[in-house]
Amino acid sequence: MSQRNPNNERNTQEGAKKGVTRKSASSAKPKREAAGSVVIAQKTPAQKKAEAKTESRKMRERQRELDRKYYNPPTPQFKRMKKIWWVAIACAIIFAAASFLLQNRVSGLVQAGVMVLAYVSIFAAIYIDMVKIRNLRREYQMQMINSKEYREEEKAEKKAAAKAAAEAKRSGEPAKEEAPKKKGLFGFGK
Repeated sequence: MSQRNPNNERNTQEGAKKGVTRKSASSAKPKREAAGSVVIAQKTPAQKKAEAKTESRKMRERQRELDRKYYNPPTPQFKRMKKIWWVAIACAIIFAAASFLLQNRVSGLVQAGVMVLAYVSIFAAIYIDMVKIRNLRREYQMQMINSKEYREEEKAEKKAAAKAAAEAKRSGEPAKEEAPKKKGLFGFGK
C-alpha cells in the first residue's frame, strides 16, 4: 500500500502537527488470529453416517478383491493344511455314512462312537478352515500387499484407469464403467 502524502489537505487538520499523517483505518481494526473468521462447517450425523458407509463399502470391496486374487496361496504350509482339511472332510463323510449303515447291525454304543468320530472330524475340518487356513491366507495377502510387485501392479491399474477416463473425456463419450463381475453359485464372486 502506498504511503499517504503528509501535505495533502485531508491529512493536515487544524490543531494537528503539520506534516504528520493520520493513521490508516486498518490499524484501528482489532488484531485476530490467522483464519480466525473462517468457520468450519460441521457435518451432520447423516453425512457422517453416509461417509462411514461408503468408506466401509470401499474397504470391503478391497478385501474381496484381495481374497479373489490371493485365495489359494502357493505356499507349502497352505497346501499341507488344505490336504489335512480334505482328509478331515473325507473322514467326516465316511464316519457319518458308516454310522447310518451300522444302525441295525451293531450295538448302539458302537454306532454312537462312530457318529462321535464323524462330529469330531467335522469340527476339526471347521477349525482348520476357520483358523489355520484363514491365517495362512491373511499372511500371504499381507506379504503380497507389502511386496514391490503388488504396488507396481496397483499403480499400473490406476494409470490405465486414468488414461481410459482421459481418452473418454477427450472423445466426449462418458467413461466406460467396468461390467459387473459374474457371480458364481449362491451369489459369491469367483
